[in-house]
Amino acid sequence: FYGERIVLGGSVDGILAECVQHATDEIERRTAFEAAVESGKENRKGLRAEDACADFTRARETARVSAEDPKHEDRADFEEAQRLLDEAELELARQRKVKGLHADAVSTVATEADVAAKKYLEALEGEPSWSAEHKALDLLRQVCVQWHNADVLMTASRAEWSPDKPSEQAEQAKQLYETCQRLATEAKRVEPTVGYDGPPLVLDDEANRALWDRVTSAQKEIDRKRQIRCLLDEGMAHLQDRRADQSLADSFRVAKAKALNASETEDVDSWINAAERELGRQTSVKDQHAAAIAAMADSSCRCATRGCCSDTASAIRCITAARSSELWVVPEGSAKTTEMMDEYIALGHLLEACELWAEGDAAMASWDGQSARGTYCQAQMANERARAVEPTPGFHGKQVWFGLKLTRLLDESVQH
Repeated sequence: FYGERIVLGGSVDGILAECVQHATDEIERRTAFEAAVESGKENRKGLRAEDACADFTRARETARVSAEDPKHEDRADFEEAQRLLDEAELELARQRKVKGLHADAVSTVATEADVAAKKYLEALEGEPSWSAEHKALDLLRQVCVQWHNADVLMTASRAEWSPDKPSEQAEQAKQLYETCQRLATEAKRVEPTVGYDGPPLVLDDEANRALWDRVTSAQKEIDRKRQIRCLLDEGMAHLQDRRADQSLADSFRVAKAKALNASETEDVDSWINAAERELGRQTSVKDQHAAAIAAMADSSCRCATRGCCSDTASAIRCITAARSSELWVVPEGSAKTTEMMDEYIALGHLLEACELWAEGDAAMASWDGQSARGTYCQAQMANERARAVEPTPGFHGKQVWFGLKLTRLLDESVQH
């Protein structure tokens, strides 16, 4: 056939080879771009924002064949990669904000639990409801809410006093603190999303110690309130049974030392005042009894009639006054009547003994020894009846009777 072989020629072959290479490079670039984009989208979907940012950055770089030759830049791929990178960076910033709010909340929960709860509410905004972090954040938000409610109850418990339910607020507070511990444990068990930025969403050691201290403090408050109530109940029982000394020493004054607020102190003081009034009354009864004994007794006198040294009239007035004081005092709720109270009964016998003694003295003054002796003997029997009355356990002072010294003087009067 005429002429040279029909071929493109050496220069054209070189150009064609370059085109083939460019096409191969573009296929590889495009494959790498799509792989980076796909990986980035999967990471973004799984909340692995930092990994997604790395993928989209790589995709953006593969969208450009030559940084020196903008004509060889795939503008559409570049813009897509940049848009995806911007979205991933926004997600990364959101995650970092979440962890920052969490750190702030943990640092303030022990002092301002309500403020910490608001931080968790803010952190939950935009957090996917299906994510592990959403569950952990909501659990920790509940910890803060219950912590705050418990703190409010503890503040009220320390400032108030309810005689009927003294430890109720502290008990409720302790239950809420224990609920906080349970919720915090649940939050700790939540497996964090792999690749989610920052440390796990859990209370730190300091916050956990503060929460444990709250539980311990609530239990101490419960014990303190219950002890006050128990001491008041014991004191009232002592007071009802006329053990005024014991109600003050063993109960009411011990309760006063445990009172921490004005309401508690006011209630305890009211019982202390009641016990002191009763103790004062009992002291007055026994002082009158002692005064009667003193009026009747004078061991230095050995005259036949004792008229110069005994003062039966004063003794009778003292015993009558003491008995009148007992007349109106019957503890509330007691099954006894006034006439059944031991000291009232003993004082009655002693009053009889004094009156009989006075009659004996009068008979002796008239030199009627036989009548005097009979009357003195009756006085002795009245004194023994007084002595036979068991004193109320815990009633202030000595037993109501003449006592050994005055009984011997009465025996001497019989002998005279």
